[in-house]
Amino acid sequence: MSRRIAPIDWAESAEELEELYRREKHLERRKRLQAMWLVRRGKEAQEAAKKVGIGRKTLSRWLGWYRAGGSKSAEPGWMKANSWN
Repeated sequence: MSRRIAPIDWAESAEELEELYRREKHLERRKRLQAMWLVRRGKEAQEAAKKVGIGRKTLSRWLGWYRAGGSKSAEPGWMKANSWN
């Protein structure tokens, strides 16, 4: 059973996210952008996570970061640098 993804106010189109994903050379950022792109295209959370090779909870965390910082949140260390704790 797949959980629904909470609505996201996307700043980029699916095409823009795909372009960012395909151009990215850094592996971790590339995975995050790919996951965002798949979700933006309408994939279920479980399906997108599996395709990228991560868990659904990890995907949920990444999408939460996106909600807070847009595609820049795919940068490794973004959450730590932008933490309000």
